[in-house]
Amino acid sequence: MPAFEYTTLDAKGKQKTGILEADTARQVRQQLRDAGETPLDVSPVEDDHSKVATGSVRGRIKPIDLAVVTRQLATLLEAGSPLEEALKM
Repeated sequence: MPAFEYTTLDAKGKQKTGILEADTARQVRQQLRDAGETPLDVSPVEDDHSKVATGSVRGRIKPIDLAVVTRQLATLLEAGSPLEEALKM
């Protein structure tokens, strides 16, 4: 589920910021209104994982690091961890 950064005003007029997960920015705005906040700005969060997937981060993985990561992933899968959880670890 995507994450969104938000800026709101509370009932006292104090500005607050934070991050919420929702399918759309519209859902985030509705959650904030339901909580008694006035949304000022809601924008999607870009994480470093998306940059790696698109290739915008330059550099190479050293062969030894690739071997270690692959071995650790194999160990987690053999221990019965689901693939998604093993990749997150």
